[in-house]
Amino acid sequence: MKIEGHVPNVFHYSSLLNAYSVDGNYEKAEDIFKEMKLAGLVPNKVVLTTLLKV
Repeated sequence: MKIEGHVPNVFHYSSLLNAYSVDGNYEKAEDIFKEMKLAGLVPNKVVLTTLLKV
């Protein structure tokens, strides 16, 4: 997505986190969360709940 010039938003990061949560991949979920925060996005309730599921 970034390669094509699109800027991800909280919804995009939430979707990725959910996929990693279902897979049980906590390392990738943590990386995505850090990337989201570095992009200046504020995590919402959905993101935080998804992190708890991981």
